[in-house]
Amino acid sequence: MLSVLLVDDEPLVLEGLRIMIDWNAHGFEINGEASTGYDALNFIRSYHPDLVVTDIQMPDLTGLQLIQQVKETMKNPPRFIILSGYNNFAFAQTAMRSGIHHYLLKPIDETEMDPVLDKLCQEIQAAELEERSNERRRTLLTNQLITRMIRGEEDAEFTQRCKQLLGIVDGETIACMLLEVDRSHNEDGACREPDMRAFKYRFQLLIEDHYPEQLIHVFMDGNERVGVLFRGQAGLPVQLTTLVNQYRDQLLISKNSRLSVFVSDGRRGIDAIKVIYEQALAARNLQVYKENGGVFYFKALQGLKISSELGETDLSPLYKAIEQQDHDEMNLLIQQIFISFHAKHVAESMVHLFVANLKMNLLRIITGMNDEADHYADHLRFLSQSWSGTGLFALEQHVRGICIYTADQLEHIRWKNAGNTIHWVIEYINQNYHKKLKLCHVAEQFAMNSTYLGQLFKKTSGMSFNEYINVKRIEEAKKLLIRTPMKVADIAVAVGYQDSDYFVCKFKEATNCLPSAFKKTYREDGRVPQ
Repeated sequence: MLSVLLVDDEPLVLEGLRIMIDWNAHGFEINGEASTGYDALNFIRSYHPDLVVTDIQMPDLTGLQLIQQVKETMKNPPRFIILSGYNNFAFAQTAMRSGIHHYLLKPIDETEMDPVLDKLCQEIQAAELEERSNERRRTLLTNQLITRMIRGEEDAEFTQRCKQLLGIVDGETIACMLLEVDRSHNEDGACREPDMRAFKYRFQLLIEDHYPEQLIHVFMDGNERVGVLFRGQAGLPVQLTTLVNQYRDQLLISKNSRLSVFVSDGRRGIDAIKVIYEQALAARNLQVYKENGGVFYFKALQGLKISSELGETDLSPLYKAIEQQDHDEMNLLIQQIFISFHAKHVAESMVHLFVANLKMNLLRIITGMNDEADHYADHLRFLSQSWSGTGLFALEQHVRGICIYTADQLEHIRWKNAGNTIHWVIEYINQNYHKKLKLCHVAEQFAMNSTYLGQLFKKTSGMSFNEYINVKRIEEAKKLLIRTPMKVADIAVAVGYQDSDYFVCKFKEATNCLPSAFKKTYREDGRVPQ
């Protein structure tokens, strides 16, 4: 429904307008009444009605004066219907010059009012539709221009256009802040992503309602962060953070999620947009040193040197502790690693890179012990997707959880393969094929009778102990022939053959091809000889 304000200094006239006209039937509803011109002016400025029906003759401020002041001070003034008890053509002429096309004489005839209201309803709705369409186009164009400026594209024409759309005057101080909402969890523990575009829309309405003078523009930065350009006011980011926390439900933000706000310094002029955006982005490096979100200012970076280097970190003791299920040693090593990160002020992006590299190496360890590593990889992804913390402490807890799970998984694999002695024998051969291996020595290593081990090996693997060693050595030799410039004699030694002629014989027996021919064929057409 469109809103209507009734203005008249005669109470009976106001009552007649309220009762005689079926406002709802024409798409209107009365949301206010005023008996003086000044009361009407204050109401219009505060509540922005769509239509004002006003008497022309009032003691303090005439209807025509009211219309003039409203049009001078409001960007989108309401429509007006002028009522007069005088059949005065001069009044009508003045009203027409003021842009008023609906001038009715008292007493009001309902049959006269009905078509006027129907026409006004159509005009207002059409104007609102056009305004929304124009606003969408303006917003889209502004966002595109801001994106181009953030990327560093320099063009005087679109910079000037952006300046006009944003309403930034020369020399005006502007700043940027970025709002980032962490993933939240439902009551059942399931992780969900916040709808940042819905958040952006509702957040913009919230700023426009509370801080319209400071707001310049709200945009999405392309990385699921909401950007705000605002006119300098030191306390605004904290005030907006308080507002977001106060109106979480309306903004579709879960109570379990964390809000982080990153704030630039103030800079002068439209050309500063790229700089202040990059400053706000740089302030994200501070959040790794503070838990549970908060407001982070770029100026705090000036006294803090953030490192983009991880430094040399020997993780072999950690991998050993994981393999041995030594939880105390594991926790101590993880703690020492993150203490080092904190002391060096390592950037958040580098810490995340460290975590990703750790996961990759742990996956290699699991894969090396078990061909079926998909379950482990899936669970790693689940742990990463369900993790929603910020700060070094949260990252440390995340790494500790991954390492504990990996240690448990390794123990499970060992227990599963405990009865499969040949699995460990094969593992031993795979790691030591380049050495001088004899069945009796391997049997001694596993405390078994060599004859029994030989029989069990062939029964389980389908080939004899020596056959398996030869197959393994030939497969590794193929890789070296393809991938390295090593000579055939050197490759023979590298895979465990002391006699290069014997190696050539075994290679030809296995592949029906000499090593040199194998290498030449692969280099010429990239095809492994059959």
